Amino acid sequence: MKLIKNWVLLILYALATAYLFQNVAYSWPYAGDIQTLLFLLVGPALVYQLLFISYTFLFKSLLSKTFLLRIISFFVGLGLAGSLMSYSSSLPMKRFETVYQNMPSYIDLTKTNPCLIRFWQTDEVLNYNQTVNKFIGKNNKPIGRLWYNKLLFIIELRGGGEIGTDGSTIFFNSTTKQWVFFDNEDKEKRTLFLSTISSLKECHF
Repeated sequence: MKLIKNWVLLILYALATAYLFQNVAYSWPYAGDIQTLLFLLVGPALVYQLLFISYTFLFKSLLSKTFLLRIISFFVGLGLAGSLMSYSSSLPMKRFETVYQNMPSYIDLTKTNPCLIRFWQTDEVLNYNQTVNKFIGKNNKPIGRLWYNKLLFIIELRGGGEIGTDGSTIFFNSTTKQWVFFDNEDKEKRTLFLSTISSLKECHF
């Protein structure tokens, strides 16, 4: 009867882990996502149930003293949680870059308003933005600006952030031709970005 309970808990923890992973991995690029910390709770619990069930099948008996197993599960679970946190947190920006890689090619600085671009109507972008619309707003389009002069342009998009924080910034520099993400709490990176755009014209997407 006890093993049934362990199987149920194992399945529940596995489902919780998968749910958390999907929520983090398939979000808009985000700074300080608190839900990643939940991996620290489910990781050790998941490992404990897995090791307990494995011991029972291997030795054909229930483990009577679980203190050592709990200690091992705690540290192994923390390692698992750390890996899940790191990997899942890296995926939103990778997915973003895959979808938004062509956005700079839509910018035409010869137009009166270079922010009027058809990029937002492409199928791939529409589908992607709909999956993350709880992060970017009801219009299925992120809040953003274009900073430009005759020689260069910088695309600035608002990234996600927890309540009470300054959020984050995603930008593309036509000189470096790279998308960059930074937490707005990082004052050094924020100051450098602001100094870069200070002398440029702007328009809103």
